[in-house]
Amino acid sequence: MLTLLTATDLSDHGNEAVRYALELAGALHARLDVVHTYRTQSSAALVMQSLNTVLEEDAQQGLKAFLSTLQERATYLGVGLQPWVRYGDADEVIRDICRQNAIDLLIVGNKGKSALDTLFFGSVSRALIEKIEIPTLLIPVSAKFKGWKKVGYAVHLQEIRQEGHIRYLQGLLSRLGGRVETLHIFDDEQPLTAAETEHRDWLHQQLGEQSAGSRLLYGEEVVAELYRYALENKPDILAVASHRYSFFERLLVPGISRQLAEKSTVPLLLLPFQGIGE
Repeated sequence: MLTLLTATDLSDHGNEAVRYALELAGALHARLDVVHTYRTQSSAALVMQSLNTVLEEDAQQGLKAFLSTLQERATYLGVGLQPWVRYGDADEVIRDICRQNAIDLLIVGNKGKSALDTLFFGSVSRALIEKIEIPTLLIPVSAKFKGWKKVGYAVHLQEIRQEGHIRYLQGLLSRLGGRVETLHIFDDEQPLTAAETEHRDWLHQQLGEQSAGSRLLYGEEVVAELYRYALENKPDILAVASHRYSFFERLLVPGISRQLAEKSTVPLLLLPFQGIGE
């Protein structure tokens, strides 16, 4: 059985992401783990040593109360809910859980903050994007699960073939009945090279019946073209390979996945660039 992990700060948007995750878990016949974190300011801890206990109890009660509102739906869908209440920064707690447990997909809400906002204040989704280790699904505000019938998968035809990505998508879509349209973006309308054509044909062959063909997109700005594609074609999700950058590279070279997360109006599935299960 697949295990999905989602997180909430018990805000409206965080809880909506959990509801999306629940519906997806039902469609995948998966288990859903839900994590909520809390932490104490060190100065406050010195004043009141019992504050940590109080906050933990509040966190547990808050998560329990929220999950109780989902239990009837979870039972109907056949989804087992596993709560996690942990102390610490949310992104670090989530990473630790993913490393210590067999998590097949991480699902978190994404508010799509501006570059200026994330530069100064950060966010859980931003922190997770910068060090992605497992497939991660970012849920934008107001997104509702309506099935995954159409998936747009952005592929760079000049990079190495990601067999792990293909197997992963096939595994999900075999349960969801969806198909994948591969998206290839170029600066201008030049004919594909022999190597690019071979890579595109390989993708179709590997996806088999789950291939919905391919689409060539032209434009100098990759993010802008994918954003336009999403607005015009309304896929259920966009899937892209996530690149890892060092601290200085993050300052100088905005990652495509990070820019997409700030703009995407559809759920964004980030696949670890190093591959899955390889």
